[in-house]
Amino acid sequence: MLEAGEQGLELPPFKSSAFRGGFGHVFKRLTCAYPGHECDDCQIQHSCPYVYVFETKPPSDSKVLKNFENVPRPYVIATRFDDTKTYFKMGDRLSFDLFLIGDALQYIPFFIHSFELLGLEGIGKQRRPYRLARVEALDSCTGMAHQIYEGRSKRIRQKDVSVTGSLLMDRAESLQAKTVRICFETPLRMKWKGVYTSDPQFHLLLRNAVRRVTSLLYFHLGGKEISMDFGEFFKRAESVEMIETNVKWVDWERYSARQNDRMNFGGIIGEAEYRGDDLQPFIPWLLAAEALGMGKQTAFGLGRIRLVWSD
Repeated sequence: MLEAGEQGLELPPFKSSAFRGGFGHVFKRLTCAYPGHECDDCQIQHSCPYVYVFETKPPSDSKVLKNFENVPRPYVIATRFDDTKTYFKMGDRLSFDLFLIGDALQYIPFFIHSFELLGLEGIGKQRRPYRLARVEALDSCTGMAHQIYEGRSKRIRQKDVSVTGSLLMDRAESLQAKTVRICFETPLRMKWKGVYTSDPQFHLLLRNAVRRVTSLLYFHLGGKEISMDFGEFFKRAESVEMIETNVKWVDWERYSARQNDRMNFGGIIGEAEYRGDDLQPFIPWLLAAEALGMGKQTAFGLGRIRLVWSD
């Protein structure tokens, strides 16, 4: 929970980019052992929190995603895409969700302290300051929020609310649904045959969910791999019918200081409904995608979905 400072805050409607923009620079200053050196030449880059979180690279013997630009980052900064409020007067409060994945959980104190320091430097238009009032860990199973940081005392408490694969499997087994409505709450960027598409066919969603989950397992959860016939699995997914769709393509731009250019991150929002005689094999993957997001630029909070199940 953030509290606007004396100058207030002026932020874009989709606020994830504002938080992500300055956060990386602060995180690097906080964790870098050799300031001024290039990360690629650093002798301890393989144990550096900044490199791991923001410039995630595959190990030299990696079997997949050798192009490091495609390696998923182990965090997501998520805000509402339909939030129209852009000005916050002094004392107004606002919040966002931060998801940490796998090995990134050990760096929770660095994340908290980085957002605290970012508040002193300021964000948004004219880089106005804010105060980090508190941080809560949300237990998605119970819905309970546990305070783990209070801005005045600066004290950080540990509270494990991790969502594990076994929890998702247990939930999947309890669902006996033949229909699922998928709500695309932030722009979902998917490619099919090398081209971005606005046609959310079920098998395409599943391919993106599988890619997201398996790559996170491999790079951020100890090199874990899932052994199964994905070709046959995706073929089965093609039998799931899209019975209703109401989506639109929306363009979203952000300025990248690193690349000194404006980046277009358009994608689809809306919802679509799917029906299949046997959805059970696909449910764990969809639940994981609901928790982790899917598609491109997930670290910015894109590709967030919400699932609604029915018979």
